[in-house]
Parts: sequence; C-alpha cells; structure tokens
Amino acid sequence: MTNQLIRRFRLEGTTADSNLELHKRTWEKTVVQMMKDEGFVPLLDIDPHFSWNWVKEDEFTFVFTWHGVYVGEEKAWQTEGILGGRTIPFTRKIK
Repeated sequence: MTNQLIRRFRLEGTTADSNLELHKRTWEKTVVQMMKDEGFVPLLDIDPHFSWNWVKEDEFTFVFTWHGVYVGEEKAWQTEGILGGRTIPFTRKIK
C-alpha cells in the first residue's frame, strides 16, 4: 500500500435541509465519482469522515472527506475500492 498514491477528496458546502444523514449518501456517491474521474478509488481501510456545523436557523455547513488510492482511470471504473492493499472488483446487484 505504501507504494500507491493516496489522496484526500473533500466535498464541502451548505444546505438548508436538516436531514443531513439522507444527503450524506448522495454526497458519498458524488465524492466517489470525483475520485473515479481522476483515476482513484476509495481506500476502504479508512472510513469516510463527515462533519457539519449549524450556522443559523435553517442553514448547515458540511464537509465530507474520503481518501482514495490511484489505480488509473480505466481500472477505477472497474474497481469498488482498495482494502488491505488488495483491489476489490466492482460487482453489480442483479434485481
């Protein structure tokens, strides 16, 4: 794992909705897309970090941070993430 490039991806902003847990899933998908567009995949050994602050009556600021490992642009879209130094292949759920 030490030979691979690790980078922190961060999404921050404000929202008026107090249901932050619901939006957290959307923000997580956004960060993963940002990673994969640049050839990175989530580092599953380190949990994503989500923090928020109440600013005023109906306004919250948030920061969502997740670490990614560089695997290359093509391989990134075929990989779920890296866990224990090993690549976890992308699997789709069949309904």
